[in-house]
Amino acid sequence: MPSHPSGEVTRLRSGKGGGWNPRPVSLARIEAARAVIDEAAADGVRLTLRAVFYRLVGQNNRIANSKREYDNLSHTLDRARWEGLLDPDALVDWSGLRPYGRRGRVRATSWPT
Repeated sequence: MPSHPSGEVTRLRSGKGGGWNPRPVSLARIEAARAVIDEAAADGVRLTLRAVFYRLVGQNNRIANSKREYDNLSHTLDRARWEGLLDPDALVDWSGLRPYGRRGRVRATSWPT
C-alpha cells in the first residue's frame, strides 16, 4: 500500500476512478479476510465471499452475523481487490455457473476444481 515517508497511509489510486482512503476498520477487515483466505489456500481450498464471512463470524464473533456486515465486507474486499491490496483471484465466484442439470441434479462437470 502506498505510504508517505512518515508512515501514513496515503490515498490509493482507484481503478474505479478516484482515490480510496481506507479506514482502519476496513484495513482490519482486509487483513482478517486475507488470513482466512490464506489458511484455506494452504489446505487447497478456495473460498467464496460467503465462506469468508461465516469463518470471520465464527472466529469469536470477529464480525457480527448481519446483512449489513456482509455487505460491508463485500464492499471492502471488492475495493481491496481493485486497489491491489487483495489478489483478484483470491475468492471464487460461482455466481455465473449453472450447477444444475436439466433435471435439477448437480453435474460434477459444472463445478470448478
